[in-house]
Amino acid sequence: MKLLSIRMMGLLLVSSAAGSQDVRADVIADLRTCVKYYNGDGVPQDYVAALGWFRKAADQGDALAQHWTGGMYLNGDGVTQNYTEAMKWIRKAADQGLQEAKGLLLRLK
Repeated sequence: MKLLSIRMMGLLLVSSAAGSQDVRADVIADLRTCVKYYNGDGVPQDYVAALGWFRKAADQGDALAQHWTGGMYLNGDGVTQNYTEAMKWIRKAADQGLQEAKGLLLRLK
């Protein structure tokens, strides 16, 4: 069972974009591309491509992308499962105040 589900990501994207003037349009576009590849929405499902897009946004400091990058490492989606790498990314998101990441850290301890 996966600890994270990206099916609901679209709702998170809309709510995070609406709630923050600091969200850059290019990061939102990257995240939407991630979700399409992760879910196979209009493109062949490709976890490796999804992770690449998540990492691009995560490296730009986007907390939501950091959270989902960590989730992909946690689940082993498109990458060898790596708990240490997962925790690194989830902590980065939590340190920025992302409640989903904070909650996941509590569940994983």
